[in-house]
Amino acid sequence: MNELIGKIAVIELPKRHLVVMDKDSTLHYYTCAEPLDVVLQKQKVGYFVKVTVDGDICKKIEYAPRPADWPFKAAGKPFVPRNERLIVIQSCAKLAADVFAITTTPDAMDFDTAMDLIITRAIKDTDTIMKAGEQK
Repeated sequence: MNELIGKIAVIELPKRHLVVMDKDSTLHYYTCAEPLDVVLQKQKVGYFVKVTVDGDICKKIEYAPRPADWPFKAAGKPFVPRNERLIVIQSCAKLAADVFAITTTPDAMDFDTAMDLIITRAIKDTDTIMKAGEQK
């Protein structure tokens, strides 16, 4: 009998099939013994387990903590750092537009002139806020 610690990749309850991926990303296909039906139903894809196997028949399934040497692979999109300046300028533009809408009447100025004023003020305020927020 052999033991393997790995991550569950696939579970097929009706067929009692279990696929476990080891730390080298190798897939191991097992058929579970009938007494493991209840234990197998509690498992989910992504769980780390220690399986005791005899050939390709799984005899025992136990919870296992994630091994310390397990390679970490981030799922989804790769990390992209935030553009802090863009976030601040968007906030300043929204604030300037809100204040402009409150303090002026629609007939006071045409749209293009109003947008130029709002954007100019947002850029000015962004510079001030970014300088004030620098860590020293």
